[in-house]
Amino acid sequence: MQNKMRPQTLKSLIQCVHSETGITIPASKHIMLERRITKRIKATGTESYEGYLRYLSENKAEREYFVDAVTTNETYFFRTPRIWQYFVDDFIPQWHKNNTDGRSLNIWSGAASTGAEVYSIGICCEEYKSKNPDFNYKILGTDISNSVLEKAKEGIYHGRAIRKFQETFPELFEKHMIPADHGYSVSPEIRSSINFELHNLFDTLRCSDLFDIVFLRNVLIYFSREDQEKVIKNMELCLNHPAHFIIGESESVSEIAPNFSLIAPLIYVKSTNSSNMGLAA
Repeated sequence: MQNKMRPQTLKSLIQCVHSETGITIPASKHIMLERRITKRIKATGTESYEGYLRYLSENKAEREYFVDAVTTNETYFFRTPRIWQYFVDDFIPQWHKNNTDGRSLNIWSGAASTGAEVYSIGICCEEYKSKNPDFNYKILGTDISNSVLEKAKEGIYHGRAIRKFQETFPELFEKHMIPADHGYSVSPEIRSSINFELHNLFDTLRCSDLFDIVFLRNVLIYFSREDQEKVIKNMELCLNHPAHFIIGESESVSEIAPNFSLIAPLIYVKSTNSSNMGLAA
């Protein structure tokens, strides 16, 4: 196998990454991309970067492995504590107070990865429901990668994914996490309110019910400004009024999301003068 990737091949692979995922690969990540593609070359036996590029263009099935190789899937329960504190102490009680018609709180995790965020949301909702039996919720987790969604559906976690949760909230962990082969799984009560779907954020999500809150964390940072705007516009089509929108620690959308107002660090709310065009499934 050749030791160095040719500039034109690198450019073509970067274009493939963008066309398949929307991710923009900066110069600082070129070595990382090369390293990950090398693993796919070995797995496919294509022997060179150019050979792999041809193989990728001719084999639709490889594109899923390619997407998995170039996307980052590391995640863990209750990442960024302050947003969870807001969600539990402020958002859920206020939403419940304002919605007495019996409908369910509708939540979307737009970059669900292997599911830790989705199940963290579920644990928060289930805790509130245990004290407020008339409260109901449903959660949709989406991702561009089939393989990570399969892991999310399986819902078995170990190591770093659960370590902080287990150490910080031992009683909550024991209540909602069940010992399983090689780790822990989330309780059936929570899982019954969760669905996972394959979805590309550059496509409009067809939703039968609009969402009251969207978690779109640690994904916008990988997109160009133009692509960030596309994703936010697509998301906005699926939002209820009012609705909240939560981003990751390294992200800001104040300049590209004019219909949203920042109400707390990382937390936005849909402005009162914005409109939606929710699409029914």
